[in-house]
Amino acid sequence: MKNTIGIVGAALLLIACGDSGGEGGGAAGGSGQGGGGTTTTTTTASSSSSSSTGGGGQGGAGGEGQGGAVACEDTASTPLDGDECDAYAEAFCGNLGTCTPSLLAFLFGTDAACRAQIVLTCDDQLAQEGDPNTLAEYETCSETFINAACGCTVADACGEFADGTLVDDDLCKSDAQCAGGTCVDYIDFDTCGYCVTPAALDESCALLPCADGLYCETDTDTCETLIANGEACDDGDECASDYCIVAECADPKQLGDACDADGDECDAIAGLYCDEVEAECAAFPIVAEDAPCGLIDGDIAFCPGNQFCDDPDEDLEGVCTDRVALNDDCIGDGDALGSNCAWGLWCIEGSCAVPAPIDCSNN
Repeated sequence: MKNTIGIVGAALLLIACGDSGGEGGGAAGGSGQGGGGTTTTTTTASSSSSSSTGGGGQGGAGGEGQGGAVACEDTASTPLDGDECDAYAEAFCGNLGTCTPSLLAFLFGTDAACRAQIVLTCDDQLAQEGDPNTLAEYETCSETFINAACGCTVADACGEFADGTLVDDDLCKSDAQCAGGTCVDYIDFDTCGYCVTPAALDESCALLPCADGLYCETDTDTCETLIANGEACDDGDECASDYCIVAECADPKQLGDACDADGDECDAIAGLYCDEVEAECAAFPIVAEDAPCGLIDGDIAFCPGNQFCDDPDEDLEGVCTDRVALNDDCIGDGDALGSNCAWGLWCIEGSCAVPAPIDCSNN
């Protein structure tokens, strides 16, 4: 997966249970701010998928500060304040804040903003037709996952959930609905996805995604085993680590490491990007609330995720401003990635509103 940073073009991190990234923490998706596109991500107990139009990126909660072996199956359970989707959001955002606080600040700004977005996604995508798991079961799992060590997946902490029952080509919103474990091309509140069974090793991936542990070799359009660190590669998508650095699969570079700004080398899940001037991995440049933002004295300055960079003169210099509330006028389109609406709201016909779910039933 690509891990990029930019003023325009962004990737929304919505998965707290992506693939584990080894002893140092989980694998990560890209992050960004400033809108431009629609990204949908579906989370289940055992898998995750993402499709996007104009945006991009997907990932799982990893670890900034926890290394070493973790006994995920021994995670204790803790009662949560809310029920069902509220509990799910509390667990997701709590885990994100513990394991990747820099990404929580970058994407959402506050725990409350994170929860608003996750509740919206949960209500839309979980416990839908074909998903044998109820919201009460997701809540029970959430009570365990909130205590999970960084690097643990939901499946690690809670055990595998039951498979979905929808067959290939049935309409869907989440992986959990599908017997094949994968729902592709769902776009939040816009376009239904459909169930597929991923291609296995050596099978064609011209029209299908590859199964877990595999990547699509573009020269032959066949699924091959992900490449281990130290082996040759052309792109991070080929690597088990998600990073191809100087034509070799490797772990991402850390704070202060030398990097190539065009090489996608720094650990995005640790809140890092490649500073072009210093040519080393640096922390995402997030300013304080209400501070100047954009291009300030030649340096990029991002707002925390609960604010947007208000730049009425379009001169790339603005001020961090609170996102717009329900029923207020807005600019842009769609969720907080593409508009100045608060997380959990969409800019629809010039006004911030709660988007209406689309009907993806197969009746």
